[in-house]
Amino acid sequence: MSVGNTGSRLIGNTEFYGGLSTDVKIGIENSYADAECLDVRKSPSQMTVLPKAKSITASETSPIVAMTQDSYGVVYGIRGDGKLYTVANDNSALNVLNSATPFDSGMGLEYYTTDDSLYFTSKDYRFGSYGQINSVPAGESTTRTTFTTMDDNGRYVRYPIEIQNYGETVYYKANTTVDRSAGTATCAVPTSVSETDANKALVLPKANNIAKIGVYFTTKVSSTVYLVLHDENNNVVLKSANKTLTAGSNELVEFDMLPNPGTSLAVDNFPHVKNPWSGDTSEAGTVYHLHIVASTSGNYVKTNTANNMNLGLYFTIKTYVLNWTRNGKHPLTTFDRVYIGNGQYVSVKEAAPPDYLNDSIFIQNAFRVDDGYEVCSFCMTDDYLIVGAEKFNIEGDRPQQGGRLYFWDRSSELASFTVDCPMGSPSCMHNMGDIVYVVVGGALYAYTGGKELVKVRTFRGTDTEFSGSATEIVQYPNMMATRREVMMIGYPSWTNATSIKYGIRAWGATDKNYPNCFTYNYRIPGAADVFNDDKKGYAIFCVYNFGDTLLFAYGIENKAATPSTWTYGLACVDNKCGTETKFFWESLQYDAGSPAYEKMALRVGIYFDALPTGCTITPKYRIDDGDWVDGAVSAGEGDRYVHCEVNQRFHEIQVGFSGTSLNDYNTPAIKQVGMEIRILNEEAKL
Repeated sequence: MSVGNTGSRLIGNTEFYGGLSTDVKIGIENSYADAECLDVRKSPSQMTVLPKAKSITASETSPIVAMTQDSYGVVYGIRGDGKLYTVANDNSALNVLNSATPFDSGMGLEYYTTDDSLYFTSKDYRFGSYGQINSVPAGESTTRTTFTTMDDNGRYVRYPIEIQNYGETVYYKANTTVDRSAGTATCAVPTSVSETDANKALVLPKANNIAKIGVYFTTKVSSTVYLVLHDENNNVVLKSANKTLTAGSNELVEFDMLPNPGTSLAVDNFPHVKNPWSGDTSEAGTVYHLHIVASTSGNYVKTNTANNMNLGLYFTIKTYVLNWTRNGKHPLTTFDRVYIGNGQYVSVKEAAPPDYLNDSIFIQNAFRVDDGYEVCSFCMTDDYLIVGAEKFNIEGDRPQQGGRLYFWDRSSELASFTVDCPMGSPSCMHNMGDIVYVVVGGALYAYTGGKELVKVRTFRGTDTEFSGSATEIVQYPNMMATRREVMMIGYPSWTNATSIKYGIRAWGATDKNYPNCFTYNYRIPGAADVFNDDKKGYAIFCVYNFGDTLLFAYGIENKAATPSTWTYGLACVDNKCGTETKFFWESLQYDAGSPAYEKMALRVGIYFDALPTGCTITPKYRIDDGDWVDGAVSAGEGDRYVHCEVNQRFHEIQVGFSGTSLNDYNTPAIKQVGMEIRILNEEAKL
């Protein structure tokens, strides 16, 4: 039946480069409502099927959370439990690189070319290295080193302190002509806390996360001794465990400092709280004083002034290398040096042998973010290291909402400027085309200059109003990468929402003459679905691209088990992957300019190149937000066209298709999706 005789019209798409629309009805030119695993960038006039992500391993007991590549092209990964791996050159397997006693990862792993070594972080206070990798000296071996503490060699620890007055201002000066260890006087240890100057030692540490304090005893008697550190208002900051001394002389005794206020902060999930934030980025920013208390008299300690601990007590300090953080993250990046997100600070590691660390090589407080924030992500531009920081609370259904980007030139004490992120945490950042992209909560933002982030795209399903429950969306730091000039985004890392689709999305353009578009490219291997439900759950831990290889780590939760269980794997997309075996495409809703009046849908038709072996395409349609209906006929091998009859009235309609293919190198090319309708002009419209 001809179109001219029936008054029907053809509606549809012959170009697809607009990508996914945010709205189901309104979008940019040549966009569509939804699709999975279809490539609209290779040729804007058609859609082809993307490769299917394959699993390198799917039975790991802990997920890969960060990856890097060395100067020889070897790819490394670190698991959540701290074990190091390499990825086989043919992307066929994960190989254990080092089986040393691991620790929970802080999601940081970087290869530093200058040291020819890997550096990585723990969730708590440890920093690790593995090197040298490719330039190990003859007769030596590549080793893994874990740094838990390091000596505080700051001037106020090494040298006696002098109090200076400038008008009404009191400040402190290190007497660099005298070493604390050179003192020859002694002072008796009191048997109770006394706030008199002679019975307390002024302490100005270079770093704040004190792990151990050592005191040099000239005379010891059998007794129990402990240390307590006070602030300027005599509040307890740290207290040591009791230590039993035996009679003797001339010994440096180290005391392990315990958290304040004791076990109330040492809950099961956060056992490594040490001492609270204090001080500023300048050396000796916080003034403490130390008390030594013995159960009996007769103990004496070494001082510079007889019977006075105040300014010249001989003591040592060891600090934890990293600060304990509420968010459990210590992200890493390399620029000219290694930069470490360290709670409220950015730490800097200079070039050095990988098995050696001190406080001149590792600067713990090189840069400080504002109070209440912790570093959660990094990004680089030509001029700045961008530090992403978030407000984070340990538990509860109402997370703190706040984030900030700090643009730091890597040499100044303060940021050149900041950009507020009141929408939430700048969970992960990525630079593509000198535009900084940031994932915040349920949306992708871009920074192109000025003082604000610009929203690029809201992820569908993240509006959880009326869901009846508190929703949490977690995004880890290493979730974006560039593959063939297109940005890949793993989203979400984890959520308890059932409306958010898991997978690898993409943002980019075919070329400069076409707009950037948003697509859903890759599913989690072995996943039965792309949504959480009451039987299963998912997670994506990191996304990286190395040359032709896209790698992303994932987890699948079996909620039917009691307790629920997780299996983890690393997925790969490379040139050896075959086509995705399931794909679909769905048009925007069509209403002929008014959803109020009825139209007549006649049929849906799909046109494509001759289908390869094992490929099928089935047309489908959806009327007035009802269920999708598959056509009665599917196209198969060699077919170039398929259509299905509809013959139903509609207010709003969507059309599309679902398809299958063999996991081979042959992909269909879909060139037109259309429908034939009648407007029914002869009928009243109101």
